[in-house]
Amino acid sequence: MPSPPAAGSISFVTPQIGWMLGGPGGDKLWATDNGGMSWQERYTAVPENAKGCQRKYDQLAFSEVKEGILTASVDCLDHSYVIDYASHNGGQSWQINSLVEEESASRGGAISTISGTHAIHVLMFPKNIVMIQMPEGTSSPTLPPEMWPNGSVTRAVFVNNNYGWLLYTSGQCAEFKSKCSQQSELLSTTDGGNTLVRITPEILVNLNTRLSSTGLNNKQPSESQIGGRRVLTQPRESVRSTRRKPSHVFDSYCK
Repeated sequence: MPSPPAAGSISFVTPQIGWMLGGPGGDKLWATDNGGMSWQERYTAVPENAKGCQRKYDQLAFSEVKEGILTASVDCLDHSYVIDYASHNGGQSWQINSLVEEESASRGGAISTISGTHAIHVLMFPKNIVMIQMPEGTSSPTLPPEMWPNGSVTRAVFVNNNYGWLLYTSGQCAEFKSKCSQQSELLSTTDGGNTLVRITPEILVNLNTRLSSTGLNNKQPSESQIGGRRVLTQPRESVRSTRRKPSHVFDSYCK
C-alpha cells in the first residue's frame, strides 16, 4: 500500500470514499475512492479579500455521500476569517457557503464544529462573553461566574442547534511566571447557546476503596485544591502503613 500524503485527520464516508485534511501548513485536501489505495488532491476557492493569507482546514463532515461541509480558518496580516464550504456532489467541487470576519476583540480565534448540514462557530471575548454563530442567528451568553477570566474556548461539539458542549481553559499565576495553575471546564447548553452551565465532573482521588481490604480505611481523606478542582486525598500515614514486611519470606529462612 502506498504511503498516504502528510495528513492531519482522516474520515471515511463509505468503506471506499474517504477524505484527508493536512499537509505541512494544514491547507491540503485529499480524497480517495478506492479505500485509501490512492489519493487525489482536491481544491477550494479562496475569496478575493483573503488571497495571500494563510489558510488552514479545520473540519470536514458529510451528512450524506453527496452532501459535505468543510470549514477553514484564514489568517491575514491585520484580520482573520472563517470560511464554510459546501459540496452537493460528493466533494467533486466546493462552493463558499459563508465568509465570516473574526472581530479583533476575540481571543484565541474561532472554534468551528459541524452539526448536520451546517457549521457552528464559537468565539471568546473579554468579560467572559462567548459568541456562538449559527445559520439561524448569533447568541452571546456569559460564562458561569466561577470561570476564571482571560481564557478561551478550545473545543466545541454540537449534536444539533440546541444541544452542545464547550471546553473552556484558563490559567493564572500567583507570581510572575511561577505558582501557576490551570482551569479546564466543560460547559453545556440546551438552548442553542443562550445559556451555558458548568458540568465538569469532580475529580475524586479516594483511596478508601483501594484500602478497604486491608482494614486501613479508617482515616478520613483531606481536601485540597489542584488546578481549580477539589481533590480528595488519603492521609499519607494510611498509604505508608500498607507497606508490610514480607514476613513469610523471613520465616522460611529462620526455620
